[in-house]
Amino acid sequence: MKWKWAIGVLAVLLLYVLWPYYTLLELKHAIRTADAPAIRRLVDWEELRANLKTQFEAYVKTAQQTVANRGFGKLMPELAAARNNAALTFVSSMIDKTVTPEGIAGVLRTAQKGVQQAKTAAGAPAADPVPNFNIWQQTRFAFFVSPIRFRVDLSGPKRGATAKSPGAESKLTMMLRFNGTGWKVSDMRISDFQDFSSTAVLSR
Repeated sequence: MKWKWAIGVLAVLLLYVLWPYYTLLELKHAIRTADAPAIRRLVDWEELRANLKTQFEAYVKTAQQTVANRGFGKLMPELAAARNNAALTFVSSMIDKTVTPEGIAGVLRTAQKGVQQAKTAAGAPAADPVPNFNIWQQTRFAFFVSPIRFRVDLSGPKRGATAKSPGAESKLTMMLRFNGTGWKVSDMRISDFQDFSSTAVLSR
């Protein structure tokens, strides 16, 4: 009987290990079809919004340390503080309004409409909502960083590419967290912000 118990435990562990990968497949389909209900279910919106705000706040604080901003801050400290507060307030409001299932789905549907119009004008078949989006081809890392946290690194288009230089490849890092009922996206980091923001949220 012990071997049956051991097989049962191994089967549960295997299902748990495969679960976040299945969640990625669901996310891929939801993105392609701009499925707002599915996107709602697969994302922890409160935590994601909070982490995006923390990321931008860290960026603003680091941007204040540039030579130009330090000089401006010394000359007009009150104006500099007001400018930074206005930027943080604006971005916080924008995140609250756009980082929602309906907001994301709306952006995807707009992208789909633009692609379809371009294809129709060219006489070609319409594409899916997110052209060339293949989560597996773009994945550079996908594995557990703790029993309840799963990290996914996705490559994006290259920045600053020229005829003489291939440019630097951008990267999007997603963190999935297990909340007891399933895996949900809880954090996202864009490579452009990596130098400005702490990785504490991703590793905690």
